[in-house]
This record gives sequence, structure tokens and C-alpha cells, in this order.
Amino acid sequence: MATIAVSSVLDKLGISSTRKMFEKTGSPEQSLRKQSQIAAINILYNNNKSFRGPLGFPISDVIFEGQKAYRDYAGGQLYFTSDTPQGSEEVTVAQVRFVGFHCNEESDEWSGSDEPYFILSVAGANGSNTIRMGPYSKVNEGEHRFEAVNIISVGDMVTPPVVLGIVAMEQDQGSPEEAEAKVRKVFESIEEKFDAVAGELTGTDTGSHVLPEWSRDILLGWIPEGAAALFGMGDDEIEKTATVLFDNKADLKEWKAPAIIGKHGNNEYNLVLNAGRENEGDYQCFFKVDLFKVTVEIVPFAAS
Repeated sequence: MATIAVSSVLDKLGISSTRKMFEKTGSPEQSLRKQSQIAAINILYNNNKSFRGPLGFPISDVIFEGQKAYRDYAGGQLYFTSDTPQGSEEVTVAQVRFVGFHCNEESDEWSGSDEPYFILSVAGANGSNTIRMGPYSKVNEGEHRFEAVNIISVGDMVTPPVVLGIVAMEQDQGSPEEAEAKVRKVFESIEEKFDAVAGELTGTDTGSHVLPEWSRDILLGWIPEGAAALFGMGDDEIEKTATVLFDNKADLKEWKAPAIIGKHGNNEYNLVLNAGRENEGDYQCFFKVDLFKVTVEIVPFAAS
């Protein structure tokens, strides 16, 4: 049977009454045992860096099955089966690999071929990374270019959901390095917005809410900001586009990578994003998106 020392929970919360604990969890549960389990799971979550840590955002409320209580997170699970909450030893992290592009249509510039480059960014609540591929020289309509470069890797420990963004540019008189730096700054700001909005919109700390719809808006909100950041650059913008990977659904039980679509060169891909604009060129970008289970050490409840 799951038992819990209520006094220990109150002490870790820095409060002295169970009424305040009920208020802090925000749960309608009337059982003192269940309220204590919810609070203890939230404490353990915050011990492990909340959504910035390996668990990512909550994707369920605390669920009770008999004496057991557990809560699912984007990266893993915290559960309560004995006298203290514990965490799963494995968490789910994402990897996104760029495997190349196909030129559907060249721009209408006077030169005989194009020199595109792609600024590729991945961002989630607990991490982001931006890379630039190209400029590629002498790209003609119908041509393929092949790559095998990770935007985020397993070691980056980015939990789903994440946004993948592409800024496709045609080199002219501008600086690809400057454009890359501007996009990187925009994506890094996405992480900061999760901190601010999580508290403002829920009115609670990040240990006591479920992944909300507004997170998707934050992830995709980089598009207008990216437009402003790139305004006045010397190179021509082809297009900016983004997609949310592993989007949360109400009935989600397990994150799954998209099915393999085919091969681009020697590398498999399971995601294709188009980046094109009239008279500026049109490209298909190919990606391999994966999920991996990695072993982590959960900071124990007693360490708070």
C-alpha cells in the first residue's frame, strides 16, 4: 500500500497546513492521501528542473489506480507506489537529422543557377539548436543535394514536443553568418517564453499543469519574429516555415516517430518540408526524425 508522511510533504512545500497544500496542487481531489501524492510528485518534478529537465512538460494530470499514483511527462513518468515518489529510469528524447534537399524550381535571377542556403532550427521547452547548411553553389532545377547532419542529437536531451523551423535563403549580397545568428537568437528566445508564459497563463508553478495549447503557439510564434529579424538582410528570403513534431494529443499514450517515407540518396527520411516562393526558388527539404530512450538519474524526493 502506498503511504506518505504528510508532514514531510508540507515541510518540503514550506507550508504548515493541509489546506494550503490543497490550494497549491489545484486538484479537486478530496482525499488527503491523494492530495499528498500529487504534491509529492510535483515536488519530485521540480527537484528535477521541472520542464527544463529530462522529463519535459506534463502530458497528463496525476492518475490514480488503486493505491498507485502516477503522472506522464513528455520525457517519462513519475509514480508513487510505496512511501515516496519515484521516476522512470528512461526518458524519451528527440533527434532531428537533415538529409538534404531537392530543387523543384530555380529563382528568376539573371544567373544561370542558384546559391541557396538553409538555416535549420529545432526548439523545445528544454533546449534548442540552430545550424546553417550552405550556401550551395550552382544549384539547378531538378538537382538533389545529399547530407546527413543532426540538428539536435540524443545527447542534447531535448524532449518532445519540438518545433522544426526552416529559413531558406538565396545568397546575394548578404552574410549567411549574420542571418544564421539572427535566427538562432529567435529560437533561443522560445525557451525563455516558456518560463514566462507557464506562470502567467496558469497562475501556478510549472509543476502543476498539463501541456497546454498555448505551448504550440509559442513554438510557432517564431515565424513573425524571424521575419522581423531578417528584415533588411542583403540576401533574398525564399521562405520561412515550421512544423511541430510529436504534437501532444489528449489520448496520447506514447510518442512515436513518423513512419519512413523513403530514401534521399543513401539516407532514410520520414519528413518533408517545402520552402518556396514565386520567383525566388522552390525546394523540398528532407529530414529523419527519431525518438530514443535514454537512461537518466532522477534526483530523489529526499534530496529536496
